[in-house]
Formats: sequence, structure tokens, C-alpha cells
Amino acid sequence: MITSILAIWKSGAAYVPIDPNYPNNRIQYILEDTEAKIIVADHTYGSRMKEIAKGTLVVEIGSTFTTAALQKQSASNCVSNASEHNLAYVIYTSGTTGKPKGVLIEHRGVVNLRNDLKAHYFGARGNSDQQAALFLSNYVFDFSVEQLVLSILSSNKLIIVSSNVTIDGQFYCYANANGLTYLSGTPTFLQQIDMSKLTHLQSLTAAGEEFHISHYEKIRKEFSGTVVNTYGVIETTVYNIVNSFKSGAPFLKIRLDRSFRIRRNLWLMTVCNCCHEVPLGASA
Repeated sequence: MITSILAIWKSGAAYVPIDPNYPNNRIQYILEDTEAKIIVADHTYGSRMKEIAKGTLVVEIGSTFTTAALQKQSASNCVSNASEHNLAYVIYTSGTTGKPKGVLIEHRGVVNLRNDLKAHYFGARGNSDQQAALFLSNYVFDFSVEQLVLSILSSNKLIIVSSNVTIDGQFYCYANANGLTYLSGTPTFLQQIDMSKLTHLQSLTAAGEEFHISHYEKIRKEFSGTVVNTYGVIETTVYNIVNSFKSGAPFLKIRLDRSFRIRRNLWLMTVCNCCHEVPLGASA
């Protein structure tokens, strides 16, 4: 699926991630709302997709037909006509307050995310020493884009594990053998990992949920490197507020009256109920 996402981007098209666990009516709504032309699916779910989206081309990854068709194609590197304004992906909200809403992210948003985070997390080392990031997030969540841009799109390594990975001795051996240097995930998931057993780890990011002092203190008992807490909405391309804790730094929540970093080329504005910008110190 990761290879398919990269191919879609290079073609200038956008991908719309759909979890096979979604109910049929949600899948059908997303396909109709986006007017999707092609569905790329594992052969396990190909038949189901054909039933849900009658008349839409379904490409089954790994099927005999798809493999034979690909072998007839040229192996040369094709020229991409994608521009900064092409859509990169469309992420749908949960729809808990009504119908799901599709959020459109352009290529320039993904590139801006890559350029900013690569410099912030890896700095000058990123130009010489290869980094390695763990692909922990389901591709239907935009947090997976962060792990893609810091690995493959930054000439670094992407370490892929099973979607139902168990944090055990085999996991630590696999991560260390592949030189895992960067780890990101929800605070809840990160609590399951003993950071002291990751021998190459240099920095980690907690996002997607509220980051509590108990989370931070548990991590600090096992890891002395940089810990980052981020926040943002889908429209900003994954996240836009970055709060970094160097070794020995006390825990501080992200608050507007405290210092934190805004990703480059993005702005944070406080506005009133009428969406007018308000001065410093005013209620907003």
C-alpha cells in the first residue's frame, strides 16, 4: 500500500485512504463524494470493493492479473507532472456530528511538512547519517504521512511492522537491527514501549492525544533524548504546533501563554467569535 501511495503521488493524483473495517455505507459515501476513478485494494478485499463500487475500476495488489499487467510496463523512471497545487490526499473526518467531511491536502503541504520536520528533528545529521522511522500509524490517519515524509521522502529508512504488532523481545530486536532512530505515536501507545531497550533511538514524538505529565515522566525514566509533543488540525497537514523537551527539561503543556514552535510557513492566530484577530491578552 505504501508503494501505491508513492506511485499515486508521482502520477499527480491524490489518494483517499479507506479502512477495510469501515461499514459499507461509509465506504460508498466516500467513493461517491470523491468520485474516485480507481480503487487500489489488497486481493483480500477486492471482491468486496467491486460489490460496493460497481462500475469503478478495482486494482487488486498482488493478484495474478495485476502482476502480469505490471510486468508488461516499462521499468524506466517515469517523469512526474505533479505540481505543488495537485492534491496529495483527502482525509475524511469521523463524521460523529454528521456526514464525514473530506479535508483536501495539496502536495505543497506535504513538502512543507517534510522540509520543516526533517530540519527540526534530524538537523545537519540528516544530510549524512541515515535516520530510521517506524511506520506505526494506520495509513487512514494523516499521522502516517509524518512517518512517510521523515523516512522515504527524506532519503531515510522506513521500518514497517505488522498492524497488530506485539511489543516484545522480537520487536526490540527488529527495531534495533534496523537502526530505529525516530519514533512517533500516541501517548497511549508509547507507554507500551520500554524506550531503554531501543539502542539507537534519538528522538520521539507524542501526538494525537493529550500528553500528560505521567506520560512524560514514564518516558523520561527510560529515555534522555529529545521528546516532542505536537498538536494541530488535519488542515495544517498533520500538525503545526511543536513543543520540544530537551534532556532534563520540565514538563509543560502546550498553551498559548507559553513558548512553543510553529512550523515554518504557517501561522497561529487568535480570533474572536466573528473571526477577527484579537490583540495580545484579549479573550478569544
